[in-house]
This record gives sequence, C-alpha cells and structure tokens, in this order.
Amino acid sequence: MQMKAIQQSVNESATEITSEHFESEQQRKAFPTKAVVLGICIALAVVATIAIKEMPIAESKMMDDALIDFAETKKNKTKKVKLLPKAEECSMAKTQNCMKSQCCDNFGFQCYQKNATFAACLKKCDAQKMATAGNGTWSCAELGVRTRCASTSESCLPYGCCADAKHQCYAKNANWGQCRVSCDPAGMAAIDGAKWDCAPIGPRNSKDYRGDFLPSFTEVEPWVKKCTPLGENCASTKCCSWTGYKCYEKNTTWASCLMGCHPQKWNGGVAQVPLVQKGKPLANQPAHWNVSFTPASPGPWTCKRLSPPMKSGKFNGSSLFCFSVAISDTGGKKQSMDVDLLKQAQQLKTHVFACERWMVFSDVEMKLDTNAGGFVKVAYPKGIRRPNTKNYVNLPVFLNVWRAIKADTNWKSFPWVAKADPSTVFIPQRLRDIVGRQVVTESGVYMENCKYVRMGFHGSLEVFSALAFSKLLAHMEDCQTRLPIHDADHAHFREYGEDKFAAWCMHLEGVDKIPSRQQVDTIPEDSMIQGLHITVSCPGHRTKFARTMKKWHPNCTNTRSAGLHAFRKPAKWAKCFSETMKLGAYEIGMNS
Repeated sequence: MQMKAIQQSVNESATEITSEHFESEQQRKAFPTKAVVLGICIALAVVATIAIKEMPIAESKMMDDALIDFAETKKNKTKKVKLLPKAEECSMAKTQNCMKSQCCDNFGFQCYQKNATFAACLKKCDAQKMATAGNGTWSCAELGVRTRCASTSESCLPYGCCADAKHQCYAKNANWGQCRVSCDPAGMAAIDGAKWDCAPIGPRNSKDYRGDFLPSFTEVEPWVKKCTPLGENCASTKCCSWTGYKCYEKNTTWASCLMGCHPQKWNGGVAQVPLVQKGKPLANQPAHWNVSFTPASPGPWTCKRLSPPMKSGKFNGSSLFCFSVAISDTGGKKQSMDVDLLKQAQQLKTHVFACERWMVFSDVEMKLDTNAGGFVKVAYPKGIRRPNTKNYVNLPVFLNVWRAIKADTNWKSFPWVAKADPSTVFIPQRLRDIVGRQVVTESGVYMENCKYVRMGFHGSLEVFSALAFSKLLAHMEDCQTRLPIHDADHAHFREYGEDKFAAWCMHLEGVDKIPSRQQVDTIPEDSMIQGLHITVSCPGHRTKFARTMKKWHPNCTNTRSAGLHAFRKPAKWAKCFSETMKLGAYEIGMNS
C-alpha cells in the first residue's frame, strides 16, 4: 500500500543528536536523536514505503523541510529514531526519494527514476527485472551523477573527489576541473594556455595513506580546541573541532565544517551530524557532552576545501621502539586476556616483538624472551571506572608506564615510538612503511588515527615521533595540573583516558598533529583497505551502512593496515593475523 507523506512546514533552527557508540567491541551503535525546534508546533504523518527487493523505499512527495522523527520519552526510555536528509540534500540509499536532490549520500549509488514523481538511490536499475520482481514500472533513467570519484580523464567537478591515490580535484574554472597530484596556476597556464584557478575541490585521495605528495612537506592540523565548531563559519581557522571534518566553502561569504561535500548540492543538514556518546553518568554528565548546530541555509556549495598551510619537515627513518601494556584485571565486564595475547604474539614473532626494541608492562609477572626487549611489572591503581566498559580509568597506570620508559632511556635511540594494545593485531613492518615516508616537523608529530570524533588519537595504536614522545615524558607531571583531567568537557566522561591525556599534553607543548588519512567509505566496495589503523572504536573506519551494525570487526581478509582492533581472544586474534598477513607486507602505492 502506498501513501503520501503529509508534513507541516518546520522552522528548524537547530539539530541536536546523541548516540551511544563503539566504546567496546560488543558496544552496539545506538542513534537516539532529538531535534530542537523553535517557535512552531509540528505534526508528523506516517511515511509509507514501497518495497524494492530486500530494502524498503519511501515513495512520497518530499517536502522542503527534513523528514524528522522526534525522540519520545516514555517510562524513562528513549525511543531511538533517525533523522533523514532534506529533499534537496543528497539522499540516503534505498530509503528516500531522490527526485529533487538527484544525488546519493552513499558511495557507489546512482539516483534512478521510476516515474515523474519518484526516484531512488540504487546500485543498478534494470526496468524489466524491477517489473518482474513486482516493483512496478520503472524508467530507470539516471538522474545526476553516480556518487563516485573521478578519473584523470574527466572533469572532477561533478564528483568532488578523485579515484587515483594522491590525486586532488583542482578547479580550472566554474565548469571544469581535473584530478592532479598538484596544481600551480602559472605552471598550468603555461601548459594549457588558459587561466587555471587551481582551487582544491573536496578531499585528496589518500587510499594508499601516503602523505608525501609534496616533497619535504606534510599536512598538519591544529588542536581541535583551537578550531571551528560545527555549524559556524570556518573560513578564518580553516580547521574543525571534530576530527575528519574539513572546512568547505559554500560561497565567498560562508564556509563550514563538513564530513563530506557534494559539489553544487546543499550540504547543510543531517548528513553532517556526528555520532556522539551520551554523557555519563547521567547524574553527573560532563559539560557540553552533546552536540548541536544550526544547519547552513539552502543552496549549492562549491566544495572548495580550505586547509591550514602545510609544514616543512625531515625524514627521520623508520626504526621503531614499541611498547604494550597487559592488564590482568581491568575491572570490566569481561575477563582480560591481555597476557595470553602478548605471549601468543611473541610466539608468532609479531606485534611489539617485531619492533627493533620493545618493552612490555603488566600488573602481573610475565615470562617473556627479553633478548630484544624488556619486561617491567607496574602498579595498577584501581579507582574510578569508566561508565560503559566498567574498566578502571587507565591514566594512573600509564603514568607509571611512561615513568618506567623515561627511566629506561632505550626509546631515545629510535626515531619513532609506537604503543599497541594487546588486542590490536599490530604489524610493525607496515608501520615502518608509513613512517618511513612521513616527514617530521621541527615541533615533532603524532599521528591521528580516527575520523569523525572529538578526540582522534585512539589508544589501541598510538604513533609518536621521538621528539613528540620526549615532550610527553618531559611534561606528563605538570600536564596533570595544566589539563582538567578529572573534569573534561565536550566529552562523554569527565575522567581523561591515557590517549586523550597524551594528545592534549603534546598539544600544550606545540606538537603537530598529522590528520588521519584513512579512507573506507569513499573507495569502491571491493577495494582493499590500506592505512594506519582500523578499529572498532572509530566510526570513520566503517562504511555508512556498517555504522548501523550492532557488532562489527575489521575485515582481516581485506584490510592491509598496520593495526586492526579489537580481537580480545587469542584464537580470534591469531585468525585475523593469519588472514591479513596473506595480503603481504604493506606496499604503499599499490592500486587495490
């Protein structure tokens, strides 16, 4: 049965979203939402759907305002609902009418027309097969362009991204752009005989995770606390307070932080809303734990990317000092198998044991072959527990670990330092290939490893240049008073974890952040995933479809990254290690 959507006009002044997300490997992703609407009462009618194969498609007349479901609180339980893009914003695959937007938010999808009033985002459309399946008469006419990235032989302006590694879409003028590694207006004019604007449109392709497209320079980003909040004009800072978001230009007077930008489309709404962990405990939530922003006004965007200037640096080499911390009793809901995981890793001659020098720390004695490393038993202070996992806050034990590393001094002989959790399938030879091509600025660098979150330095695999790590060790004591480690704001929990403490302390000392270059959701579906780290804790490491899954792990058969997380049982860890090693050593520059 088909029905039309009936909805009164909504004056949407702000959109406020919350969600539980990805805290542990079993933490299911939740997306409770609440739209804050000022000045007008709202009536929502039922939106009917028409089935197309396994997925329902809503066949309805889309209104100018977003289709918004409101969270309703009944008996202290919040109904979890999902916001949908406005009709003029690129549509969600298989669930929305794309007749007006003529573009799809999900990568690889095309807007196909059914009739004069309805179209849907699908991977393919065969009119005869649609009719045979009982889905009615479809014209299957293509509306707009498929959501994909451009080749070097076509204009990239309709797509806003490039299919080849290291390539950036550069605008020649308002009508033409080309995917290139670099673009200099004077040089292009000499070659082409015409004026080039060379404005970068959309993101650079970084599927090979190389950051050396401009010799001796690297992209860096300021501390997120110094960047622009979502919904505000970022033209002055050219950086965003959420990792992975980039500052894109709408026109000459407005630019804003977006997760992704579709050229010449409206990019101001719910597709840009980040996932947020709900502040806990509920009786003492951190200040500003939630996120809200006023969507940009309707109208097309140029998607010109504004970014901080690159910094010069030097190659430091690729040898590694690595350490790991195995806790026997985390206080959490599940038994820790960290000790068993590291013993297995040493038998397999991988993880930190494949680094040039390593150290392992634990709250219990461990028997390890220490020819190329060392073991230290450390005190594990057990105090406050985290609200979701119930693990004890780990900053106190890591302060003890860092003090032991500082006293040992072996780390000083190596240009790079890496910390890997026992549950991380860590392949040091792949990390060497990344850091060997990463220049280090005069301030030192650390490598961000997660997008679309407030704090993008997740503790399952931390990578520091030696200078950056030295600043952390030198200031770990005074940073405990310089940072509000027991009263975090813009966070889901007041207590700092070791990863946030390390990142924020380094920022206080001027260390540069190398932004994550991880690509997952903007590469062809069957492509191999390459990069620094793929972890269950990072929403940016899943496709938009996978973010709705209750349980998820990296696909080890198709992921060739330096780290894969989390595999907390020895059998599952060993299986993932075997599968990813079949892909071979990390070979940057391979087309996957």
